[in-house]
Amino acid sequence: FIFIAIAVGMMFTAQRSEQDRLWVGLCKETAHQLGTPISSLNAWQQILMDTYPNDEYVPQMKNDISRLQIIADRFQKIGSETELNEINIIPVIEEAIAYIRVRKSNKITIDDSALIGTNRIVAINAPLIQWVIENILKNALDAISNEGKITITICENEHDIMLDINDNGKGMDSKTQRNIFNAGYTTKKRGWGLGLPLAKRIVEQYHGGKLLLKHTQLGVGSTF
Repeated sequence: FIFIAIAVGMMFTAQRSEQDRLWVGLCKETAHQLGTPISSLNAWQQILMDTYPNDEYVPQMKNDISRLQIIADRFQKIGSETELNEINIIPVIEEAIAYIRVRKSNKITIDDSALIGTNRIVAINAPLIQWVIENILKNALDAISNEGKITITICENEHDIMLDINDNGKGMDSKTQRNIFNAGYTTKKRGWGLGLPLAKRIVEQYHGGKLLLKHTQLGVGSTF
């Protein structure tokens, strides 16, 4: 029995190691593939800016290219050793909220008043944590079919900082709850089911934290 237990343990360890290598390889390759077209777009955007200096749309194109560069850098960081720095996490959260806020429906409000005037110093990789928060906020928006509200709160104890992101959307059934962090599982018509699994990996493997579904109820909403 001990021999079988050890063998099974080694098998699962090898499988997990293979999955880790696959994740890292996929992220590195994605960052690499994005690099060339982003460089080309930057060059074309500069040509357009020189040719049409007063055009109102060219600067907007620059913003979109910068966003693509941020995405490529995030994938590159996942595929490399993660560097953590002790910083105030509140501006990182607020920047993620600001990005989502301009892309949401006017019928949905984001209440981040609990963050105002607070400071929480924690060792993080800011671009990756920002990616995590954006992912959860996007899912919250998708869960709200019409009017709704997303509430963000933060608290801490002696050892941990806890960030809650709550929505009053449709909630989740038991099947979705069981599979929400499994790669490839999605309830969206357009989606790869990689957002939450990747977010969980960033929080838990790279930061030693915990990402979990704290509460959900059909017709009431969910809290991560």
